[in-house]
Amino acid sequence: MKIFFSPSEGKHKPRHQDLAQRLQLESLMGHQIIKESLEAYLELLKKGDDCEICKLFGSKKIDLDTLELCTKILDSECMQALRLYSGVAYDALDFESLDSNSQEFLYQRTYIFSNLFGAVNARNMLPFYKFNQNYKNKNLGISILYARLKEVLDEEFKKEDVLDLRAEVYIKSYESKGRVLRPIFFKNGKKLSHFAKYYRGVMLRSIAEAGIDDLDCIEGMAIKDLRLIDKCIKKSKDASEIIELYYEISS
Repeated sequence: MKIFFSPSEGKHKPRHQDLAQRLQLESLMGHQIIKESLEAYLELLKKGDDCEICKLFGSKKIDLDTLELCTKILDSECMQALRLYSGVAYDALDFESLDSNSQEFLYQRTYIFSNLFGAVNARNMLPFYKFNQNYKNKNLGISILYARLKEVLDEEFKKEDVLDLRAEVYIKSYESKGRVLRPIFFKNGKKLSHFAKYYRGVMLRSIAEAGIDDLDCIEGMAIKDLRLIDKCIKKSKDASEIIELYYEISS
């Protein structure tokens, strides 16, 4: 079983005294495609106007320290992907507080679908970067990136069951074939959207702690603050099986 997880707009900035490793493109799936994506990213930072860079960063104004870090992305210090990202889902996961067995479980199974580097293993080393998930031009954007990576990812995950804990925008960019389980969260009968990311983090933590490595075992497990209320199995045109588990927030 593999686990798909979303990135976060928020990221930690690696500290010079702690880390020295630089980005190794060859360690990433579809590294030639990623290289071309990075070149387009750096070209925009070099030649784009302030308005376009703000759109890329998802900000109203340019933070010069952030801009400098991003323009030096190939020479920046790196962190493990699962430690790089911050934000609601990663706070709920609280990776650093997990025991070593649970951390190793996540290292072996978790893939984060980044906006710039493609689907990266939790252990892959990544630099700090800024890339708003809604940004798109003719060369850059998550839909463009994952369309180009599709064959690579299909080959990588063709024999895997997948627990898909990604946000909708990433699901639309790339859907794995085969058996896929997706949780959907409700509060007072209403489907959660933005805050669902918190409960995806809660679910990921619970599965890591329990060492659950089988989609069929997830339905019966107890998860903090979540109550299973329904299940739906859908068949897609390519014979993929999508299992949706519906949870009510119990807290």
